[in-house]
Amino acid sequence: AAAAAAAAAAAAAYPTADELTNLVCKRIPGPNLFDATPENLVSYCCGSWTLVQRDIENVLTPALAENVLALLSSLGVQIAFRLREELVNYKKLLLHVHQQGLTVELLLRQLSSFFHDERVRCAGGFSRPSERRGKITDAAMQCKGRCDATYDARLIGKLLCNVPRHPKTRRASELQELPRSLRSWRSAAALLESLEVTDDIVYRETQTASWHATATSTLASQPWPDHIREFVRLVLICRGADKALRIHDELLSVMFNLELWISRAEKALDHLSAQPSPEQVAQQLEETSEQAPDGEECRGTMASAIQCRRHFNLLVGSIPPLREAWFWLRKIEEAAALGATRLFLAGDGRGTPIVRYGTRPEAPPVFCVPYGFQGGSAPEDQRFWQVVQEYTPQMHDILANSGWPASICDRTGGSSQQQRRLQQQMEQNRKQAGIRTLAHVPA
Repeated sequence: AAAAAAAAAAAAAYPTADELTNLVCKRIPGPNLFDATPENLVSYCCGSWTLVQRDIENVLTPALAENVLALLSSLGVQIAFRLREELVNYKKLLLHVHQQGLTVELLLRQLSSFFHDERVRCAGGFSRPSERRGKITDAAMQCKGRCDATYDARLIGKLLCNVPRHPKTRRASELQELPRSLRSWRSAAALLESLEVTDDIVYRETQTASWHATATSTLASQPWPDHIREFVRLVLICRGADKALRIHDELLSVMFNLELWISRAEKALDHLSAQPSPEQVAQQLEETSEQAPDGEECRGTMASAIQCRRHFNLLVGSIPPLREAWFWLRKIEEAAALGATRLFLAGDGRGTPIVRYGTRPEAPPVFCVPYGFQGGSAPEDQRFWQVVQEYTPQMHDILANSGWPASICDRTGGSSQQQRRLQQQMEQNRKQAGIRTLAHVPA
């Protein structure tokens, strides 16, 4: 009798399938949860733990709702929501950091093009870049590596936030192919292959532990009626909890693969550091020019040294941004797990935008970052701006006194109209970047 009474009490705690359907229709605003499909899921409000609480508490009995919410919290749903909110703000910030890098890269590429033919002729029939061109070229290639890395970091953030809402929708191929899908990874891989360096790095295709899989299996094993389990599953899918759990899984995979990339890039950098620099090669060739007068061979040796320097600069520029991205992704996961204060906060400057964030000075984008975040103010970024500020006035002085270099005039046909167009474009880029020439600096 006692067992029968307990069974009857348990059955009374669960609404029937028809009662559940009616309660969902009456008490949950918006589209019906039972009508959700991968195609119409965008119509459902999502992205907050409070939405999950509302749906569960409005439909289930208080005792059952309390048990369900406690179980979901123990499965990491609240952590996953906090993690997602941090990543959304971090992603927006990375876009701004990447755009900052593109601005200085454009200015460095202009300087590199302007001083492209500034070379020093050496004995043996070859030439090497001048000291000024060498500094500009090194900075330009390092900045390119930095921009490749910030592009990858921004892409990773965007891919994490854009994980499909429905579990049956296929995940992005870039996430499936990490780290090989990274732009900067391909550069390091090609370099190791060209150096004939054995790649002993072990790849991992899948996560050994999954927050999403654990939550799914745990819910499926609960002693609830089938329609109750289905209701809870649909709440998680429609309100973004299922997506948030999969974002957490993807983040763990991303952090592992970023470590993998950094290990490989540092390995390639060690091999490049052992190679002689173009200056050392030039000195060796000049010392042996009498014994090896073959100018073609000297030029080939110098070209190889310059190519190694190019790869070296790309890696030097790309490693720090991705190392910082790995560090802050790890901090984001730790903060979400502890329920700590928000690390990143990003707001879009609105108005009538010409670019993504708008151009109204009274409505700029707002970014709040934690102490220690470098972004576009790292030491290497400061060094890039120093190169721009040092050599841009020199370029303007040459333009004012001697006009355009012959190499640029030859490529553009040398017409005055084309030269004016080039000068106007460079002046516009200078103003957009906030670069002042010596003539604009007050005494």
